[in-house]
Amino acid sequence: SYLMVLCDYLANLASTPNLDKAMKKYALFGCIELKNSVQSVWAEHTRMGIEQLQIQLRPKIFQLMFVFDEQCSQFVCDAVDIIAKLDFPERWDTLMTDTVNMMRDDNHRYNYLCWKLIEANTK
Repeated sequence: SYLMVLCDYLANLASTPNLDKAMKKYALFGCIELKNSVQSVWAEHTRMGIEQLQIQLRPKIFQLMFVFDEQCSQFVCDAVDIIAKLDFPERWDTLMTDTVNMMRDDNHRYNYLCWKLIEANTK
């Protein structure tokens, strides 16, 4: 699937030490594309019954939220929020546990993203 390839590409970018300015732009564009792709196809995938693919994608996308700078992470957080609104709690019952576990890290940026996600999905 396109989303799986995009997630793998972004994970590879994130694991590259000292990204230069051009590669950081690719990462930003990739994160924007991830958010836009999730927004356009996630609900359709749910209707088509492609749950196994979604089960594989959720943790990959969730982890990407914590590996980029704030600008990129914001777009990935938006993608996770879109997924959460469609899948939580029925199809993604571990979302809150996953989020709280990430908040145990001392990185304040993670905490901000996690609180944003919790707030958006508990209204």
